[in-house]
Amino acid sequence: MGIIQRLIRGAPAILLVLMDLGTAINVVAVLVGSGIGTLVGAKLPGAMRHTAMQAIGIVTLLVGVQSFLEFDITSTQMVPTLTLVAVR
Repeated sequence: MGIIQRLIRGAPAILLVLMDLGTAINVVAVLVGSGIGTLVGAKLPGAMRHTAMQAIGIVTLLVGVQSFLEFDITSTQMVPTLTLVAVR
């Protein structure tokens, strides 16, 4: 049994409810943000949309690299990561 399953199994009921509430809030936030982005993005000039997409891509890449560097990497996690990098 994984660490997450053990934590969830032993968690108080209120924690499980809050986890579900957090997921619901995240879903609503993504849907609202996507809607706003679609409406506003349609009104922007093409060059500005292109620049915004590049900026979002760079930020996403940097957040991913930061998370990767902070994560405790074991040899079993390193092999798939290096495989993905080599294939790209």
